[in-house]
Amino acid sequence: MIEHSGAADPPITGNRIAGGSNAAKASWLEAIFGLIESRLEIICLETKEATCNSFAKLVPLLVCLFCVFTTWALTVAATIGCLANATDWKWYLITFAMAALHLVIAGIALLFAKKKKPATFPVTRSEFKKDREWLIQLKNQKD
Repeated sequence: MIEHSGAADPPITGNRIAGGSNAAKASWLEAIFGLIESRLEIICLETKEATCNSFAKLVPLLVCLFCVFTTWALTVAATIGCLANATDWKWYLITFAMAALHLVIAGIALLFAKKKKPATFPVTRSEFKKDREWLIQLKNQKD
């Protein structure tokens, strides 16, 4: 069994025991470093969660995208062939028309992509907001 030696605990100096001026400064620094440490821990936890969620969706998404692309390419080729065969149009004119149609679809998709998305790291943002309010309160109390 491993016993805790207490070596990691900061030494208690005479100023801290006596309540000297360094005691308040040390207490303030400990609070700030504790706050920073807790916020970094929240960021790490949310980053790990986001990474796991992303990788769990990545492989099936790539397989799906490959299948959709293959289906799309074969459908476009078949449509061009069928239209050229059924009409008097030249196959290359039908190909240009399909390219224009795809540009219009891409433009519409781009408009949808520009829509606002939900904020990332909601807990971290909330904690940072609370921290700012807390620091403003401390500053106002000091003044």
